[in-house]
Amino acid sequence: MSALIYIDLTVARPVIDGVWHLAGLSVVPAPGEEITTPCGAAGPVVFVPSSERGRDGVPAQCLHCDVQERRRLGYEIRADHPGLHPRTRPGRR
Repeated sequence: MSALIYIDLTVARPVIDGVWHLAGLSVVPAPGEEITTPCGAAGPVVFVPSSERGRDGVPAQCLHCDVQERRRLGYEIRADHPGLHPRTRPGRR
């Protein structure tokens, strides 16, 4: 008999370098598989128990993934939204 564990991929938020992103996953990735987020951040998948969430501090939200999600949902995006500016892209200063 199998022990089923249901995972809702619509709420998956990978954390890469202390920033949480949208995942846009259609299947559960294998551990070690590299994923790329809508903003272009990438990293290998590691699964940890939810009890370890926040052990390294509270992750920040990726503003560029937020813009992508707002566009997908048809929400208005203010012209001053920081995710519209390239200087705030992951890996840039």
